[in-house]
Amino acid sequence: MKYLIIALSILFMGDFFSDARANSRRQNKRIKHGLKNGEISKAEGMKLRQNRRQLRRVKKRAARDGEISDEEKMLIRKKSKRNSRAIYRAKHNDKKQETTTEFETE
Repeated sequence: MKYLIIALSILFMGDFFSDARANSRRQNKRIKHGLKNGEISKAEGMKLRQNRRQLRRVKKRAARDGEISDEEKMLIRKKSKRNSRAIYRAKHNDKKQETTTEFETE
């Protein structure tokens, strides 16, 4: 019985982390795309990546004891949603990266 509970908890943690990994990849892709096309400035990109690093640290700290509590899951989801909103705001504000696509000729 003890092993069944442990196996089920690992199974559910795996589902939680696979969803979190997919979300993480999407957020990284959104940041890269915004930097590439100039929707996100370099300073905003640095701040967004710093937020992503903080979220990774929270995830590692939560998984350190082998079990993620409901409070820790809520905290991770909250921070992930906050990061997602920050990415959206950065992409849709008026700050733009200066991109030069034309060559000046004399």
